[in-house]
Amino acid sequence: MKLIKHLAALIVLFSALILLSTLPAKAADYAVQKTFWSFAGTWTNSATVNTNLNAAIDLTQVTDFVFSVVASTTNNTGGGGGLNFLWETSADGTNWPQDTNSILNNVGWFAVPIQSNNVLTAWNTNITVNAVGYWRIRYMTNASGNAITNIAIRGYVKPKRTNRDY
Repeated sequence: MKLIKHLAALIVLFSALILLSTLPAKAADYAVQKTFWSFAGTWTNSATVNTNLNAAIDLTQVTDFVFSVVASTTNNTGGGGGLNFLWETSADGTNWPQDTNSILNNVGWFAVPIQSNNVLTAWNTNITVNAVGYWRIRYMTNASGNAITNIAIRGYVKPKRTNRDY
């Protein structure tokens, strides 16, 4: 009688294991890989002043990521402006370009539009890096001159998929 009970328990256990092992694989959710830079307080720069960030993110395990900027302004004068970012890439994370010429293909820039009147700006873009191992922001310029509070610049990545995920 004990032998039958043990065999029945083993059959139930193996059945459960087989059922669980046939469930499809699910890729993990996006998560913050790196907070490049954040600032709490009032920050104002003219359009000609660069804020050096030199904030890098390790992308050796992925081919693309989401770049996110969240900023809030304190100016109540209306209008908007932008934040200009100069970015660079590196194969090893230690040797970075010495020039800001975008013809090099490992340096570039983009502008993030922001609003004034205490409007929160949330801006995201996908960046594909393929074989590049490291990506960084060299500097940022507040082209609008608006006073900014609580700015956060982040990179979000998703784990690399394998053939088993399809």
